[in-house]
Amino acid sequence: MPQITGTVSKVILNKGFGFITPADISKSGGVDLFFHASATNPRELFDNLSADTAVRFEIETSVRDSRPRAVNVQLALQ
Repeated sequence: MPQITGTVSKVILNKGFGFITPADISKSGGVDLFFHASATNPRELFDNLSADTAVRFEIETSVRDSRPRAVNVQLALQ
């Protein structure tokens, strides 16, 4: 899967998830992408994420609800 860049728009630490705005919003169908804490690489990265953090990630379709979501979320500087 190709890596896409974007910015964290919101992180909800106590719930273990957040949202990312892709740099090219058309890649997500015009919406922010959900990501779960377990989708960060390394996992510990989630605890240090905040709004406006630049990240890179891949998009996959959720099996549960067929919506696009971000996986393999990493800092963009790596």
